[in-house]
Amino acid sequence: GFNFKDPTLFLPKQSTKTLHGSDGKWYTKSGTGYIPSKVPSMKRETYYAAIPITAAQVSGLKDMQYTGKNIEPKPFVKVGASTLVLNKDYTLSYVNNRSVGTASIMIRGAGKHVGSKTVTFKIKKKNPMKLSGKRIVVKSATLKTKTVSIAAKNAITVKNGKGKVTYKKVSGNKKITMTKKGTVNVKKGLKKGTYKVKAMVTAAGTNTYLKASKKVTFIVSVR
Repeated sequence: GFNFKDPTLFLPKQSTKTLHGSDGKWYTKSGTGYIPSKVPSMKRETYYAAIPITAAQVSGLKDMQYTGKNIEPKPFVKVGASTLVLNKDYTLSYVNNRSVGTASIMIRGAGKHVGSKTVTFKIKKKNPMKLSGKRIVVKSATLKTKTVSIAAKNAITVKNGKGKVTYKKVSGNKKITMTKKGTVNVKKGLKKGTYKVKAMVTAAGTNTYLKASKKVTFIVSVR
């Protein structure tokens, strides 16, 4: 039968070559290390000359938003109850971590850890569009003889609207209209006063930015 009083009888013979990561201990898959004379007896287990990084638990990753730059999240890596230290116990390298889609992180063992493990995270499109309404001032004397047209940029500031941008009036005086391109037309005969106009601005989006639709209010002041 087996002599469980001397567990070293069942350990692999030591090689004359130095194994990367070996420190003379034998490790369980969960990362517990034993010197040969302290390997538990009466217990069936597989032991390694170095800790396989494949046994690591990886956490802390979440979906990221596209930035146009390389995205390099740092996950938490543990083996058993031990939290591993980046660049001491393992290193990280990234693949496809700039474009929208699925990116990969290669975790490679270092020190007494060997092997590699790959985890993934998603890079998603984002919606960065921001709007702010302006005040348009129109002379009453001019409106007595003609309609006044104002360019969209003078009524609404659009930041980070990606793709084709279109406009639609939502509410406001009927003598104030807005074209799909955002031109504001203040029609002949509008009386003096301050008028609030609400508009819907839509950015069609691109392969890296989501479609966006937002409402904004601008002011038409007839003096």
